[in-house]
Amino acid sequence: MTAKVNLNIFNMRCTPLEHVKGKCEWDFGSESPQWFVIRLVCFARLRNYTTYRAFAPIEEMIISVPPQQGIIDFAFKLPGFPYSFEGKLFCVEYAIETEIEGNDASQTMIECAPPR
Repeated sequence: MTAKVNLNIFNMRCTPLEHVKGKCEWDFGSESPQWFVIRLVCFARLRNYTTYRAFAPIEEMIISVPPQQGIIDFAFKLPGFPYSFEGKLFCVEYAIETEIEGNDASQTMIECAPPR
């Protein structure tokens, strides 16, 4: 299956408790999967170990038996804590992730920070 999924996130920098909004557009080619997921995730990453991450899904949309092509709007509410953080030992990061049945997940990073 040759799948193309594009995320268009309208607000890449958000404050806590704000909604991350965007559109997801897909084209699965000749075969549609049984499901695909759009989710907001938060993860912690050790600074010098890019492959090790502990992550927690916060909110997700599951699209069952999607059409071969489509567009859907999404809005996920960020939690009040923790903020995005980059320290000497570890980082806390947020992302919008898409996962297609039988394929790897892809992520688009967003920032959760207090108002400036």
